Amino acid sequence: MAKSYSDIRSIVREAITSGRYKPNEWLPPDHELAREMQTSRLTVHRALQGLAREGLVHRSPRRGTRVADPRKDIVGTVAVLLPAGFTGRTADWLDSLGTDLLEAGITVAPYNCHGTVSRAVQVARLLVRNPIVGVVLMPPTYEDSRRIVEIFQDARVPVVVEGKFEVPGLEVSYVSANHRQGGRLLAEHLLKRGHRRMATVSCSHTQDVQERGRGFREGLAAAGVELEENCTFEVRRFNEILYVVREMMNRPERPSVIFGLNDLIAAEVMAVLHQIGLRIPQDCAVVGMGDEPMSKATISPMTTARAPLVEEGHLLASILLNTIQGRLSEPQRIELDYELVVRQSCGQA
Repeated sequence: MAKSYSDIRSIVREAITSGRYKPNEWLPPDHELAREMQTSRLTVHRALQGLAREGLVHRSPRRGTRVADPRKDIVGTVAVLLPAGFTGRTADWLDSLGTDLLEAGITVAPYNCHGTVSRAVQVARLLVRNPIVGVVLMPPTYEDSRRIVEIFQDARVPVVVEGKFEVPGLEVSYVSANHRQGGRLLAEHLLKRGHRRMATVSCSHTQDVQERGRGFREGLAAAGVELEENCTFEVRRFNEILYVVREMMNRPERPSVIFGLNDLIAAEVMAVLHQIGLRIPQDCAVVGMGDEPMSKATISPMTTARAPLVEEGHLLASILLNTIQGRLSEPQRIELDYELVVRQSCGQA
């Protein structure tokens, strides 16, 4: 008679509790267990899923089933707050973060808090009433995020921030792309391409954007080139980019390249240049930053800078797990370098 999934679950549970399967040991693959126990793979799958809900094993879609270690494994949920909204680049680090936490027995619950900062604060206040074991925060701005971090720290919930986050008087771990280095990298590339008259366009006031602009100016200054004040623009809404670009390109000495401080801004700059009849890169080159998925599909494929987001997700998970388990007492501050991605929007390499 074929064994039911409850029979399989009981057999494997007894093998774990008796010590036949040791903590952190990987169980045989589902198909091998099915053959050994003379049942179907689906039945084994259901049985192991049940054991995972009990916290006795951890299931990973890519690696298999591992016996939990009661001395160090954590069962619970990590909340991921996204006050700035979900973007293409978020998916990369969120995927690797979720994979690593899942292997440790932790589920991930993303909260898209895009809109007002008060909404993210409200979500934070609700979350501390629930049994979450940690938080990953993608901050909108310095001071607004301070309130969110303090809510969790006051409730003794471990927090790690995705993105550079240095606020006076607030000690918190973060993992970030090195935005300053990325800005310098793009400046150096444009200087090598012969550009001297450049402009920048941004539309947010986060620390990331400020670091990108600072690094870009430093890269130019190292070569004796100054970014003129009337060539630096901050807009509140995307529709303002139309007027900014038109005004710049009507000047007697117009810029030869425009740096959009993220790929979405750069794509909008391209659209305006195309609309007013200018060619990219012949009449004006454009570069972005971030290597969003859409950057390859713009009017002219976009030169940009790519951050190692998959590695960032792994590091976020590692820091959070070690903090939860009491292995880290000091804030960790890690920055990862950008990689230059050269495409047609400022000429081929």
